Amino acid sequence: MESVQDNQLEDFAYYYPESHWVSGETSDWVKSLLLFFDGVATLIPGANKMRALDADPTLTGPLLDQGLLRQLEPATLIDQDAIALLAELVIQYVKDNNVRNLNPNSSEARTFISLARFGFMADERVSSKLHAVLKKRSLAGEPGSVSVSIDPTVRGIILCLWSQILRIPGRRLGLDLMPVTDQGKYVEALMNTLRGVKSELSAASVVKLDLEKVSINLGSVPLDELLDFRRQHGTKYRAYRRFLNEQVARLSIVDDEQRTILLRDRAEQIDDIAADLNRGLRTAFTVKNAGSFALGMVGTALGIATHNYFGAALGASSSLWSIMKEPDSSGSFSYLFEAQKQFAAR
Repeated sequence: MESVQDNQLEDFAYYYPESHWVSGETSDWVKSLLLFFDGVATLIPGANKMRALDADPTLTGPLLDQGLLRQLEPATLIDQDAIALLAELVIQYVKDNNVRNLNPNSSEARTFISLARFGFMADERVSSKLHAVLKKRSLAGEPGSVSVSIDPTVRGIILCLWSQILRIPGRRLGLDLMPVTDQGKYVEALMNTLRGVKSELSAASVVKLDLEKVSINLGSVPLDELLDFRRQHGTKYRAYRRFLNEQVARLSIVDDEQRTILLRDRAEQIDDIAADLNRGLRTAFTVKNAGSFALGMVGTALGIATHNYFGAALGASSSLWSIMKEPDSSGSFSYLFEAQKQFAAR
């Protein structure tokens, strides 16, 4: 199946590591994400879709009805190439002791991952090999009917890697899946992965753009009003997000001295854009004591930064380049969003 052309792809925020969010603060920030992306996507087995709806019925249901939420089945998205790459990376981490904070002797620390998100449905032979390596090191238990117990750190690494690897098969569905999380530890794990897997990738090549206040908590704004504002003004918010893409790509290929200068200049530009976007929201909506919504980005261009379209998977793996055929792939990244409660609304 051919990938959709770049200019025909929809930019969807791929929410990870979990398969759904719960009603509350995260739900509010997901509403804010709609300004910056064409929609939101999650990787969720069919059996869990009703659970996702129950967890946040006021937002999940309407977003599904309007095509703004894509609940992607692991069996549809995870193919043989994807699970092969995941298995290679995870096995390499474990063997090279790049996985930190493992606690193989504590069964109490175990959590679960579905067999589908582990990759058993894509290639049972490869998934079984990965499972055997983890089990040998007491990092996984015997598979059950729908899930397998697993060390929480390994689970986190798997779900973090999926956010990068699945951009390739996502294109075949017409989606440019942009990794987005509200858990900073996963962005930190991505930075450590980028720095640690490929020796020639220096720490200075991984760029982190600080979180910026570019929105307000829109949780109290009715969804129809938000979507109406999005139709009128969404291009500006999406342009800001693309600007972050471009800056990470450019900054990751210059030397330390240049980067220091450019980061200072870019920070001023980002502040100006953020202030303008904030004024637009406050003109449209009256939201008291809202706090701020922050959107930041971390990533690397891996020396290929001539295109705005970021790489389809984890560029730190040498084997990845044999899988990726697109000439414009340029690295690995993740967005991070969070509530900045300490910031007073301006």
